[in-house]
Amino acid sequence: MTYAPNLAPEGIETVTIVSPNGLNSASFVPKFGGSGYSIVLPGPDGPRETMYLHDFFWDEDTPRTRGGWPFLFPICGRLERDGSPNTYLYRGRRYEMPSHGFGMRMPWAHEVNADKTEVRLTLRDTQETFVQYPFSFEVVLTYTMTDEKMTCHQSFTNKGPFPMPFYAGFHPYFVTPPVGPEGKEQTLVMHEPYRRYVYNESLTDLVAEDELPAFPQPCHSPLLKELLSRVLPSNELTIQDPEDWTIHMTAKGIEDPDLYKYVQHYTMEDKAFFCVEPWMSHPNALNAVDACPLLPPDETITAQLELWTTFMES
Repeated sequence: MTYAPNLAPEGIETVTIVSPNGLNSASFVPKFGGSGYSIVLPGPDGPRETMYLHDFFWDEDTPRTRGGWPFLFPICGRLERDGSPNTYLYRGRRYEMPSHGFGMRMPWAHEVNADKTEVRLTLRDTQETFVQYPFSFEVVLTYTMTDEKMTCHQSFTNKGPFPMPFYAGFHPYFVTPPVGPEGKEQTLVMHEPYRRYVYNESLTDLVAEDELPAFPQPCHSPLLKELLSRVLPSNELTIQDPEDWTIHMTAKGIEDPDLYKYVQHYTMEDKAFFCVEPWMSHPNALNAVDACPLLPPDETITAQLELWTTFMES
């Protein structure tokens, strides 16, 4: 199967960074929440695309998660308060925010370095964000592409006078072979969680714990459906396709290695993708006590994600 790079249509501003050897690249759409639409890394037959895009990815008006490489801020997953969806309570006032927050739906400022190996994406509070989230903030994602890997350095700064609750996350849609007896069903997911949580019917709250499935698991396995797990700071996430091409990812805080405590799994049975998502906390954590990072005023917390591939030489 081919893994040709995803291309952008004309008329939509994009930004691309390239490795020093010119082979690997990462491309983003600043107005689509800074989401990545193409991340090309080494493969057994040359550079390969790692991202899956939904057919509505380029729809400028869609509120849905597009596929590709979205970044989630200031929440991951859904909110619910007293039976009201998309709702949380702060200092006695109710606020509404959509699933996965507003970060992936807003334009980000961007700046590329001189040799085009690095892009800095920045999101700051606006009147629009303050209606949903009454905090002043700055989030900076600095993506760097080398000959071997892509890294994303993250900084989260509280610009306001009150402690700021948030829980960011990545939601990458990794491309898999097409669905079929020798395709997606043979693609393996591997990591080492130590706790498994059970959702309620609305996927907003954790209601129990259950036995973990044994890894590796085929990404088509029903045992992985909406699986949320707890992981150690050293956890490495991998997806291996039938051609022994493996995608690797790690995410951890710099000051607090245990910052990305959770991994969410997601797929659609008939689609050629699998999501392995590092999250800082679980859904609806804004409505829970001590469930997410609380950043003091005028302080910054930083984190680092790394993405790379390995493969069998042909």
